[in-house]
Amino acid sequence: HALIVEHAKISCRKKPLCESCVLKDTCPQII
Repeated sequence: HALIVEHAKISCRKKPLCESCVLKDTCPQII
């Protein structure tokens, strides 16, 4: 859980970095 939270702090911010995200294939919030 802590690793997902840390990942979200870096990748899922005001301007998300979806293209470089390792969860982009499963994330419903891809912009």
